[in-house]
Amino acid sequence: MRQNKFTLIELLVVVAIIGILMSILLPSLSKARLEAKTAVCKSNEKQLYIISETYSLDNNQTYVYSWDSTRPFAWQSMFTYSTSPYYSPNEMKVLECPVAHQKYPREENDFHRIINMNRHITGVKQTEVKDPARMILFGDGKNSDPGGSNYYRWTISYNDAHFPLETDFIHRNKINIVFSDGHVEGRSRSSITGHSDSWDPALQ
Repeated sequence: MRQNKFTLIELLVVVAIIGILMSILLPSLSKARLEAKTAVCKSNEKQLYIISETYSLDNNQTYVYSWDSTRPFAWQSMFTYSTSPYYSPNEMKVLECPVAHQKYPREENDFHRIINMNRHITGVKQTEVKDPARMILFGDGKNSDPGGSNYYRWTISYNDAHFPLETDFIHRNKINIVFSDGHVEGRSRSSITGHSDSWDPALQ
C-alpha cells in the first residue's frame, strides 16, 4: 500500500505559513501583555485613591500631607509603613508599576517607587477642590535614572522639576493618573502640560 509523504516543498510551505502566523500573532500578544500590566498600574492607583479617601475621612476631610520640614510624615510613609493604621502587607506594591519594571529591568528584590502624589493637593481640604474629575491626585513619575534600584519622587507637580519626565510616559506615551473623583485614565504629556487648574485647587 502506498504511503503519502510530505515533499520538501510542502514542508517548506508549512514552515513558511507558521512563520507568517507567528509574525502576525506575536505583536498582538506583546500588546496584550503591555495592556495587562498597564491595567495593574491603574488598579494600584485606584487602591491609593481608596486609601487616601480613608485617610481624609479620618482627618477632617483633608488630603494627606507630603513631606516637609514641619510635617515629616510623608503620604508614602503614612500609607505604607507598618506603624500606620492605613498599612497592610501588600500596600507597598501599590506604589509600583509593572510596565516600569519591564522597561527598566531591576535587580531581584529591588523596589521601584513610581506612583506619586500631586504636591498641590496635599494638606488641602476636599471641599476646596471644585472639580474633582479634573483634579490630579496620583500619577506616574520618578526622578532618578531609569534602572536605578530605588527611583522615586514623593510628589509630582506642574511647574517645577517634579513634573513627570518624558521617560515617565511609558504607557504607550501616556502616564496613568487617578483623579480626585476616583476615576483613572492615561494622559499624554501635552494634556497635562500647562493645565495648572488640573493640579492646583486654588486655580480652579
